[in-house]
Amino acid sequence: ITLLAKAMLPFVVNHLLAGDAAVYWSPAHLFLVAAFFILLLVETDRLPFTRDYRAGETIRIPIAHGQGNYHCDDETLAELRQNGQIVFRYAGENPNGSVDAIAGIVNREGNVLGLMPHPERAVREWMGSADGVRFFTSMLKYWRESGAA
Repeated sequence: ITLLAKAMLPFVVNHLLAGDAAVYWSPAHLFLVAAFFILLLVETDRLPFTRDYRAGETIRIPIAHGQGNYHCDDETLAELRQNGQIVFRYAGENPNGSVDAIAGIVNREGNVLGLMPHPERAVREWMGSADGVRFFTSMLKYWRESGAA
């Protein structure tokens, strides 16, 4: 939510801040305690966060956000699509009603990611999936290749 409040991504919290989208809190999911796994579609492999994935690939990552979901107006959605800012979408079931099944977006520069699922909870097979580890190896690869290492 910090990224939202700091206006680093194109949406706002509970309509309290100016912007063109909102995160809604659903009382229907207040008691979600355990994470459960969902399928995500990787929309792009050109970002620091997705280099080790393939565009079009489906990965298995847990969610635990319960009441959070992404909403925006039609104009913002068109801009996100046009600019290639949608990084991950829910594949199959859209567990929280996010517009256009959006699970993750980036800012226009592609260096700030907002993501509902939890790749850090899927880095070893004993955790239920190791698909999340490539999220972190992608960032490490970008860091090394950019000369920041």
